[in-house]
Amino acid sequence: MTTALYDVCADASAVRGDLKSGGVGLVLGLLLVAIVWRRRDLAPRVLALGFLAVWVGVSAANAISDSRAQRRACAALGAGHVLVAEGPVTDFSPLPSDGRGFESFRVGGVFFRKAPGSGAGLSRVSVNGGPIRAGRTLRVANAGEEILKVEELAR
Repeated sequence: MTTALYDVCADASAVRGDLKSGGVGLVLGLLLVAIVWRRRDLAPRVLALGFLAVWVGVSAANAISDSRAQRRACAALGAGHVLVAEGPVTDFSPLPSDGRGFESFRVGGVFFRKAPGSGAGLSRVSVNGGPIRAGRTLRVANAGEEILKVEELAR
């Protein structure tokens, strides 16, 4: 019996984060435009509109890019274009307390290294509620450096 701990096809957290960032930028940009709109000089209005356009544009581009990467990763998982490692989590090294660096571990002799928030696959490290823990017996499906599915195996 297995328990699914992570599946890239069910994860839309990266796109949601991009959309939240875009919404915050939109609100701040509109507030800034409202504050400077009645000024006589043109420069503050142009800067406020430029800020609004750049923030929302970058957020939209990130959301589209993350959505495409997630769809490609889900397609690879569905088509079986993945490598699978099974076994206990060993050599587990959590993310350093300063939040910089990588979390690393081995499953079935395969080495994995994960940075928080990176890539289309699993981006949550253990300190942020991620599924990888020392001693767990897992099945990990990956494509390159992207972890696409994590299942806990019954002992």
